[in-house]
Amino acid sequence: SAKQMVEVYKINTTFNIGTLAEKLTHLFSEKESSEIKKIGNLIDFFRSETCLSNKLSTYFGENKGEYRCGHCSVCNGNGKVVLSSKNLKPLENIDLIPLITPFQRSLDNNITPEIITKFLCGISMPLFTKVKARKLAGFNSLASYQYSKVLEIVKKQRF
Repeated sequence: SAKQMVEVYKINTTFNIGTLAEKLTHLFSEKESSEIKKIGNLIDFFRSETCLSNKLSTYFGENKGEYRCGHCSVCNGNGKVVLSSKNLKPLENIDLIPLITPFQRSLDNNITPEIITKFLCGISMPLFTKVKARKLAGFNSLASYQYSKVLEIVKKQRF
């Protein structure tokens, strides 16, 4: 009977925690990069100045040549500007030290360029809850800029 069945599990104690941590970190980084790229592609799609239906059909392999559907937002003249960064101050001209200093003071351990970038771009993570990062002055201060561009600038700095 089912009541008499017992499942036995053995705990594997032979794995290397360091190796597992590296593997999980690598997998997470790959997934994060992939998702950021997908979002970038989607933004580029909606920034398009050509027929959105035509772009979609081409994406799915139905290349009908250049045409205008007449009903998408671009064709009927209601295209929207999505996250335009053309009028923003160049990142190179922004002093990051005052934006990051309060955040650095709230942490006991070393922080990576990725963590600093997430802080500046307003991307939450569990660490930020612990240190109440949302209440710190620099949090979300560079949210209008592309994550990859902010990361590039942060990596060039020495914090």
